[in-house]
Amino acid sequence: MDVHRSQGATVARAHVLEDGGGRELAYVKMSRARERTTLYPVADSLEQATDDLGRSWSRSRRIGWAIDAGTPTREPEKDRTLDAAEPARLRHARLVAERDALAAVIPADPNFHYPMAQARVRQMEQELEALDNGTGFHVFNGTPLGQAGTAWDQTRKEWHRCLARAEQSGLRQGHQLRKQAKGAAEREGPLRGAFEGLAAPERARIEAELPEAKKLLDELEGRHHGRLHFEMAHPEALRRLDLLERQIKTAAYDMDVERQGLDGIAPQRPNVPQRERGLVREHVVDRSMGLEL
Repeated sequence: MDVHRSQGATVARAHVLEDGGGRELAYVKMSRARERTTLYPVADSLEQATDDLGRSWSRSRRIGWAIDAGTPTREPEKDRTLDAAEPARLRHARLVAERDALAAVIPADPNFHYPMAQARVRQMEQELEALDNGTGFHVFNGTPLGQAGTAWDQTRKEWHRCLARAEQSGLRQGHQLRKQAKGAAEREGPLRGAFEGLAAPERARIEAELPEAKKLLDELEGRHHGRLHFEMAHPEALRRLDLLERQIKTAAYDMDVERQGLDGIAPQRPNVPQRERGLVREHVVDRSMGLEL
């Protein structure tokens, strides 16, 4: 059995022919046995074998060996005929194995987790800014903290507004404005105290959670950019993965038909589009990739 097909298998003892493949395949080879693994390198001496293993096992070939699976080949016509006659269950297993091997080297797409993490960090920063600066309490709308902050902010603005208008008003109106400003100043202190009493635990919570939220965002951002770079460098891998998914779906339909036949039931093929059915039944060439599949 080759290395790819041995993934997930566990045996008592393993005998391994070392023919390269990098450290990822070396890990698979050397981790199948519970008791003992015997390695058979191809070399003229023990020293050469040691050097060869050191070079091979120190290199990562995760992307290389997966993408190489789609290297164009020209198979004899008889092989194509055998492939077309391959039982659906074997075809399905082969396609799934190739799909899983290819998917393993494609960086995971954080999908909606990345924008969600961005929104969470932005929300927490806005809340912390509102607590520290005493402004923008709309971020706490509908909460006791938001109501306390809004009341304090409005009273503080009333105080400063009345004082500013009193400087430009006549004697009588100025006296009334200063009196109103004094009343606002007397209310401002207790309102600020009520706000700070509610704000202190909320501020402590945000300051404790924000570093972890930023760390998660940095990790997701790195995965997001890694995925984008991979897509630009290996567009053929994603097209191949999409094609494999459709072929697996068609092979699953064929498996159902085969089971119905074995059970003595007249096969009822699901309504599969003719184009997708042909992806497995015929030897298809993807012209956009230049690969013979």
